[in-house]
Amino acid sequence: MLARTRRFAALIVGVAAAVSLVGVADAAPSAEAAAGQVSSPIQKGSIGLHLAGQHFGADRGGNPHNGSDYTGITKGVPGTNIHSIMDGTVIATGRGNGQSNSVTVPYTSGLGVVIDHGNVNGQRLYSYYGHLQSYKVSKGDKVQAGQHIAEMGGSGPNGASDFAVHLHLSIFVNTTRPVALSTFHNPHTWLANKGITPGKTTPITPGDTTPPPTGSWPDAALPITGTHTGASHAAWVQLMGDIGYKNSSLTVNIQNWLKAKGYYKGVVDGQFGPMTVKALQSLLKDRGFYTGVIDGDRGSLTVKAEIRFLNDQRKFY
Repeated sequence: MLARTRRFAALIVGVAAAVSLVGVADAAPSAEAAAGQVSSPIQKGSIGLHLAGQHFGADRGGNPHNGSDYTGITKGVPGTNIHSIMDGTVIATGRGNGQSNSVTVPYTSGLGVVIDHGNVNGQRLYSYYGHLQSYKVSKGDKVQAGQHIAEMGGSGPNGASDFAVHLHLSIFVNTTRPVALSTFHNPHTWLANKGITPGKTTPITPGDTTPPPTGSWPDAALPITGTHTGASHAAWVQLMGDIGYKNSSLTVNIQNWLKAKGYYKGVVDGQFGPMTVKALQSLLKDRGFYTGVIDGDRGSLTVKAEIRFLNDQRKFY
């Protein structure tokens, strides 16, 4: 536990701080519960963290990265299995050229697969799997959540090894030719809200209707609810402790953390009043989890943002 805590403490200072600078969120963070089964896109044991600088929204020469990048079971070695995240129909396969007329998704390159998942929470949902070594499906094929559809690679417009070996995963809505970032979901957040951490969560067996395994945070995601539960309180306590705030008062720990981040300007008094709530809302808004008004009201919208943030932190464990 000590080794994991030290590793996490370093990550949350470095990686999470970088994410906060991006300031982008899931395109529709209110859509927490998709219909049907959802699967991890990569095998358990893969390196399920974003590659350095390859998170959703990262600057790509003035254009934001529209997906999340993940490495395989053995970094740099192609062949890790890629799985469909949901049931759907393959609508495109082939080698993208990195231009607007790419055969898969505009401005993507390398071997890729695009799957139409139908209407989910009032939106037409699609997923894209890029830079593949090879794929096992064809346009028009019906696929199931968890189905092995491809192998991870580093393909680009010119061949099999233009890039480092990784999976580029994009999730987008309402158009097969997405360009604007607002069309895309943050894949890592979208999956986390469904209890899935790529690399830690085993892909489901195609056709399996068994609910995903349950557990406690950080091994399992918290349900997105408008009120705090014992589990979400315990997650806050653990998170604060793991990054070095170990006062017996959780509020004192959160105030000290917010003060260290530059958001809380008041006295550390252990009172979760409007000033503390405003500081927390501001931090969550900057990191893309809170979309409401900075009003000091720790209501349903704020609590849901807190839980999304806590679920996002699971990737550092």
